[in-house]
Amino acid sequence: MSTSTMFVKVGPYLYLVHFEDMSRVDADGLHYPGKLIIYIDSSEVLRRQQAAVMHELLHAVWECVIGRQVAVNEKRTISEEDVVTALAPTLLGVIHDNPELLRFLRRGVK
Repeated sequence: MSTSTMFVKVGPYLYLVHFEDMSRVDADGLHYPGKLIIYIDSSEVLRRQQAAVMHELLHAVWECVIGRQVAVNEKRTISEEDVVTALAPTLLGVIHDNPELLRFLRRGVK
């Protein structure tokens, strides 16, 4: 994928997902929650780009849900069930609210 962008809604936030050559950076993707931007390395093969998008979106979902809860509750330990219960509704919203994202993630699937 050449330099391009898409928007992805995560909870109440609208993220800009920007694809560009990041071969000089030691990462397939970067998440900037304060700026609501995700960068994905367009020089990677499609499957790695798709995995990087999911990876960075999970950071965004975490920031949206868990990060806020931990800050509010000052809870020091979080169980697996706590994480799954908290993330599931927001992740489902990401799937429902972003048909362009789903088209990108299904690219290359037979």
